[in-house]
Amino acid sequence: MSWHIEFLCAELQKVVLCWERKEKQLDVLINLPFGLSKSTVLQLLQAWITLRNPSVKILGTSYAGRISAKNSGKVRECLKSPKFQSWYPGVVIFNKEIDGKTQFGTEAKGIYYTSSTDSAATGMHSDFIFNDDPLSAKQANSEKKRDTVNDFISNTLSSRKTEEYTVTVTVMQRLHLEDPAGMLLAKKQLNHINLPARVDAHNRSLVKPVVALSYYDAHDGYLNPVRFGEAKIAEYKGELSHFAYAAQVMQNPADDSTGLIKKDDFEIINWQQFLAVTAGSNVVWNFDADTALTANRANDPTALLASCVVKGTTYIRESYSCWMEQDDLVAFLPEFLKRNGATTTSTLYVEPKANGKPIVNTLSRSGNILVEEAPNPTSDKVQRLHNVLPEINKYNVKLIDGHWIVAFLQELTAFPNGKHDDRVDTLTQCLARLTVPAKKKPIIY
Repeated sequence: MSWHIEFLCAELQKVVLCWERKEKQLDVLINLPFGLSKSTVLQLLQAWITLRNPSVKILGTSYAGRISAKNSGKVRECLKSPKFQSWYPGVVIFNKEIDGKTQFGTEAKGIYYTSSTDSAATGMHSDFIFNDDPLSAKQANSEKKRDTVNDFISNTLSSRKTEEYTVTVTVMQRLHLEDPAGMLLAKKQLNHINLPARVDAHNRSLVKPVVALSYYDAHDGYLNPVRFGEAKIAEYKGELSHFAYAAQVMQNPADDSTGLIKKDDFEIINWQQFLAVTAGSNVVWNFDADTALTANRANDPTALLASCVVKGTTYIRESYSCWMEQDDLVAFLPEFLKRNGATTTSTLYVEPKANGKPIVNTLSRSGNILVEEAPNPTSDKVQRLHNVLPEINKYNVKLIDGHWIVAFLQELTAFPNGKHDDRVDTLTQCLARLTVPAKKKPIIY
């Protein structure tokens, strides 16, 4: 048995004993890689809780109703098994009127029921809430789905507690900077258990609690030498994108160690600071677009960037990514420009490719936007970024604080290994104007 099983059981046992003493405690967040029996640990834990407290009320949730039902069925199967009943005769007596795979009860008025992040809110309250994989790897790519799940956890599950000492246990692999784990860590204090697949001198600070480091050290730095040994980790590193590997295997979606751009290359300032440093300057907001003209999220999105240059420093006001067909995008662009300070002197620069030309042509007929095709790229994406990296490395690009920054930095620091690079394209297109004069004059309509 891998050491992490015993470690998790010991940590979760402390949580249960604290609850039995009716002591208020922090909710628990456990992050560890896939395929390490975390669901089985939770299922057996819930059976153990029911054995000790047959009147307990437990809510089990997951990213899909079928997964919640599967987990519930395993708990029920354990409690009903002949071996369990022979070891603990008469302790857990099932209520014949409430005895299904998604909900079952005991004669002691205990109940186990399920919900999921893809279902309607439940009205029942619980002593324990177990949130096992609230978001799938596929769902993590959707901002809308992430927001839905995070809202479910923040507003629905948080209101389902029976007492102030009710505890929520969330277990998942890291999938995204703004996944439920990221949301929870940003919002509240947690009992956080974070176990990457491999620990070395560079990532020891990721391990939580620090006492777990002694277990890693006793096993040559591995969480599970069989499931995630050296050869297997190398295999996953080759199969997964850099970001997926950093998040799902190493539990560190903020890792930017192999990207060309680092988060620390950017200073983040608030709007008041921007107004102070640009006071008295002529601020003109310009815009860059890398258009895709598709609503299919399996394809690359459209990326938009709002920026200005004051005294040699580029200030980014917003980076936005969306999947829209041509008509929807044309209707949305004026809204994006307006909310980011566009004036009659502002220009929208559109990447000169097949998808960009119809946008230029359509907007030109509106007579409301100064629009220009950006210069044709003469090198590949990586080289174009290298051309403007000095501006970034000299801290000449500053970000004005906003909700967009997390996704923006995530894509930039993953480049060239990330899934999408459209935000990168808009930034390089924007910065290229500082060193490469536009060959065309704006087309005024």
